[in-house]
Amino acid sequence: MFFQECECMERMKILSIVVPNFNGAEKTLKLVSCLLPQLKPDCEIIIVDDGSTPQSLSHLEAGLFAVQCAKLITQENLGRSAARNAGAALAKGEYLIFIDNDIIPGGGFVERVEAVLSVHPHAWITGSVVQKIIECPHKDFLRFRKRLDYVPRDVATDSMGLARVNSFSTQQLAVCRQTFLRLGGFDERLSDCEDFELSVRVDDSGAFILHDTKNVVEHADYSNLDQFIRRQIEYRKGREELKRIQPGIADRFPNLFPGEIKMKFWVQMLRRLFVYNRIWRFLIEHKIVRALPMMLRYFLYDLLISSTFLLSKPCSDEG
Repeated sequence: MFFQECECMERMKILSIVVPNFNGAEKTLKLVSCLLPQLKPDCEIIIVDDGSTPQSLSHLEAGLFAVQCAKLITQENLGRSAARNAGAALAKGEYLIFIDNDIIPGGGFVERVEAVLSVHPHAWITGSVVQKIIECPHKDFLRFRKRLDYVPRDVATDSMGLARVNSFSTQQLAVCRQTFLRLGGFDERLSDCEDFELSVRVDDSGAFILHDTKNVVEHADYSNLDQFIRRQIEYRKGREELKRIQPGIADRFPNLFPGEIKMKFWVQMLRRLFVYNRIWRFLIEHKIVRALPMMLRYFLYDLLISSTFLLSKPCSDEG
C-alpha cells in the first residue's frame, strides 16, 4: 500500500458530522436529508447555528424536529471557526466529519469516509468538491466554476485512490476527534482562511493529509460572476488577516498572498484594466460578451477574477 498506518481500527468508531449554519436553513435541511439514509444508528449530525435570524432559525428547528440523530446548537455570530469548534467539543463521536451546508454528498459518501478511516485512522481525510450545474440564468458561469474545482489528476495514489497532499478544505474533512482537539481546532480569530491555517499546522505536525480522489461531492452554491468575485475579495481580506496574526506565514507561502506577489509594472497596469467594477458588471451581462466563443468568455472570467483578487484593496468593497 502506498501509505502505511501503524494500526487499523478493529471496527469503525462512532461518527459525528459537524455542520456550521448561518441563515442557510434550506441548504442545511437538504444536506441532512442526503446524509440520513447513510448513517448508522449510533452516528449523529451536529448543526451549529452561528447567529441566524429568528425566522431562519425557526425554520431550521421545525425541519429538524423529527430527526432524532440531529442535534442543534445555537450561538451568537462568532464565525465558522467557532461554530466548528463548538460542534467538535460537544460531539460524542470518536471521529468527526466537517461538511459545509452547501455541499451535496453522494449516496456512498459516509461509507467511503468510514472505509478510508478504517485504514488510516490517524490521517486527516479530505476530498474533491465540484460545482453542481443547474438550469439558471448564470449556467455558463457555473460551468466555468466547475473547471476551477480541484480534482487531483495524474498524482500518485495508493490502491484506494488516496493521494498525500499538504492542505485541505473544510467543505469535506474527516479526522479523529482527539487528534483535532489536541491540535487546538480552528483559529477563532480568523473570519476566513481558517482551513488553510489549520492545514499548515497539521502538515507541520507531520500528520498525513490524504485526498480521497474517489469521494467527490457537489457544491450547491449557485453564485454568478459578481457574487463569486465578492467572495474572492473576502478571501483576500482573510489572507491579509491571517498575515497580521501570523506575519511569517506570507514568507512561507508568498504565492498565496497577493501583496507578496511581484509583478512587472506594465503587467500590473494591464491587470488594473481588468479589476472588476460597475462597467465590467454591465459588459458581462451584455449580449456581445455572451456571444463570445466559450474559451474567450472563460479567459475573460479568469482575468477579471484573478486581477481583482490580486489588486483589489483588502479593506474595500469592490464594485
